[in-house]
Amino acid sequence: MAQQMKRDVPISEMIANTGDYAEAILCISQTLPLPRIALLLLAVTMVISVYSYKKIKADAEPDKRIKTFWAVVFILFPIALIFSEESMYRLQSVSIIAAFPIGIVIVLIIISFFKDAHRILHEK
Repeated sequence: MAQQMKRDVPISEMIANTGDYAEAILCISQTLPLPRIALLLLAVTMVISVYSYKKIKADAEPDKRIKTFWAVVFILFPIALIFSEESMYRLQSVSIIAAFPIGIVIVLIIISFFKDAHRILHEK
């Protein structure tokens, strides 16, 4: 929405007309300072999200508890930054505290990935 309002990128029109979210993501990434790095980070987070569920069908929705957890984390983080009074020390502290649960999840996903890779390599 920020890209649409600040830079007149017609994201909502694009999605409404074509329904192509991939094209919208590419348009948004082109407005960022380093678009290739942004797309690389997006790809990495998509891989991580695949490993957050062991068995889920392509057309299935994740459990509501998982969606709620991530919604709360991503809502509380910006709110905490807003109320941190823009002190650099406080911003760093809030960032570290907010990143802690995400870091735990990422470590668990990495462990799960290596377990799966080890299992697959030993099955052959």
